[in-house]
Amino acid sequence: MYSRGDFFKAAASNSMPDKKLELLSSYLVDLCLVEYKILKSLPSAGIYTAQIVILQSPPHWGKIMIFHTTYSEEDFLECSRLMVEFHRNAEIGKLIGVHKKEVQYFVAKSEPALFLLQ
Repeated sequence: MYSRGDFFKAAASNSMPDKKLELLSSYLVDLCLVEYKILKSLPSAGIYTAQIVILQSPPHWGKIMIFHTTYSEEDFLECSRLMVEFHRNAEIGKLIGVHKKEVQYFVAKSEPALFLLQ
């Protein structure tokens, strides 16, 4: 079984900054903790969505990421859209405390990937 660290290492090999990706994906997952409709989601969807937010376009989810996560990009789309919705509403949502806690870092100020909602 692969760990979250394995997913980060594989994602970082796609020219993605390690720490920024880790902080943003953790923030996105934290925003979803009280959202029942996302509990069934894939464990690595936070990393995929964080890549989208950082790049402001879909990441290259190649053979390395499919190998490490066992999921394709299509597997993440529904969950990623929900995460982007929660990210967009972070200042007014159920977990405003998460937003306030993270506002000191770039992650709470990052621009949601709204193009994914269209």
